[in-house]
Amino acid sequence: MKKLLFSFGLVCFALYLNGQYFGSISTQQSDLTFSTKDGFDIVELNEKHFINQIGEPQLPVKIFSYVLPIDAKDVTVNVTNTSSLQITSTYLIYPAQPPSVPDGNPPPAFIPPSEDIYNSSNPYPGKIVEITDVSCLMGYKIVSITIYPIEYIPINQVVYLYSSIDFVINYTLGADPIQFPVCMSKFRKQAVKEKIKILVDNDSDIENYSSEFNNIPEDGSLLNLPIQEQYPGNLGIIPDYLIITTQSLKQVFIDEVIKEKNRNGMPAIIATLEEDIIGKYNGCDTAEQIRNFILKLTLNIGPHLYILIGGDVNLIPARFCYISGQIAPTDLYYSAEPGPWNNNGNSIFGQSKDGPGGGHVDDLPQHILGRLPARNEDDIIRYVEKMEEYRNLQ
Repeated sequence: MKKLLFSFGLVCFALYLNGQYFGSISTQQSDLTFSTKDGFDIVELNEKHFINQIGEPQLPVKIFSYVLPIDAKDVTVNVTNTSSLQITSTYLIYPAQPPSVPDGNPPPAFIPPSEDIYNSSNPYPGKIVEITDVSCLMGYKIVSITIYPIEYIPINQVVYLYSSIDFVINYTLGADPIQFPVCMSKFRKQAVKEKIKILVDNDSDIENYSSEFNNIPEDGSLLNLPIQEQYPGNLGIIPDYLIITTQSLKQVFIDEVIKEKNRNGMPAIIATLEEDIIGKYNGCDTAEQIRNFILKLTLNIGPHLYILIGGDVNLIPARFCYISGQIAPTDLYYSAEPGPWNNNGNSIFGQSKDGPGGGHVDDLPQHILGRLPARNEDDIIRYVEKMEEYRNLQ
């Protein structure tokens, strides 16, 4: 169930436009699955999302995302009505554990239940719904909420199920405008809408909030590519495919990939570190210069580019970030939305307060990005041959 309401109010001689989204989430007792592990009880839902506070009850949650007007701000969520029932029997809920990384090391040691929580009569987690993220993704404002359909009384080992939860998302309009690209291909504009439809649970509202996005010109004469002039951009054709590689691998990528993409209707361009990126963009290292190059290109020709990183990490670095409690390499850094990944300026990217204003990093991908971990021309040729073999499979 959903409903959108708008209201006008004059406050302090300023006009404010308020909006609301009404929603309802149902969870049936038959949706729950119970099992046991190490003397504890595990309760699950099909979505397999959980509260993951280490040592605290590992209860299932539901996550939903909704598209809002692009200028929505001050987003809040409130519960308006609930129905609940007690699940028969008693349950000693399994305590959430640190993630086990398949890196060859032994799994983390078992963390026992938190005594402060498991000996408490206070309902856990003590909330029914909360906003977990508000982000701009490819020209759309997306709010994500977490629903907590299970309430647990630890000291009594009693489980309650919220069979229905009605909520309202409140917001005001007037957020600072975002910068839309100079131009964008019709193909990618449609692809973005299809992507957003998959991500959000109110996909029927997308067109209501697409006016700015729909108005992005599809005129290739507006192109101002931040690379050396090359086909097909020099003909006013907006590219959809980008390869980032080194000068030594450029020609083989042109011969084996770029020409094939252009022949088959996927306008493709290529940029090299030496000619187009290093020394031409700000950045503390090569990785940040690559990211800033992609961000500038995005402002010119829009999101949802198909980007191939053409080279192993020894040639084109990945960004080492703080992920799940350890430092690990990721290429998500290159495809993510604009915003800082190292706000505190230390040597560690992706920490919990490294995003805008000391908040979380906005790591939602705005491009489709992959890497061909090639070190030489032969690696690229073999890759292309394997791709051809795959395409020709019956």
